[in-house]
Amino acid sequence: MKYWHAITLANKQQVPAALALLKPIFQQEPNWRILTERLPKVGLLTVSAAELKQIMALK
Repeated sequence: MKYWHAITLANKQQVPAALALLKPIFQQEPNWRILTERLPKVGLLTVSAAELKQIMALK
């Protein structure tokens, strides 16, 4: 549920809050990162290219 909450925050232009939630999620389960890359193509993640780059750069 935390993952989808973070995605919702990102879609509502609250990317810093989304990043804070996504960082530990990506660390715990890297497959969430793979899913995140696919979400813009199906319209479930509507951030800018720069914001997506920020999200995908999380370590």
